[in-house]
Amino acid sequence: MTPDDIKTARQKAGLTQQESADMMRVHLRTWQKWEYGKREMSLGLLEMFLILSREPNVSNDHAADLERETE
Repeated sequence: MTPDDIKTARQKAGLTQQESADMMRVHLRTWQKWEYGKREMSLGLLEMFLILSREPNVSNDHAADLERETE
């Protein structure tokens, strides 16, 4: 995946870099490094982002609830 692919996917989802980072549970700087080509984002992570960003019922609150349930 190219940095442009990552940026385009985020923009199509209508998300900011911070929102995207939060969704993927990474630091903002990590997301920025992916978009600027300073760090490679795996295909699996991009696919996960595409799934999460297209699913209206998936939110950080719901994911946090799932984490608490599994502890």
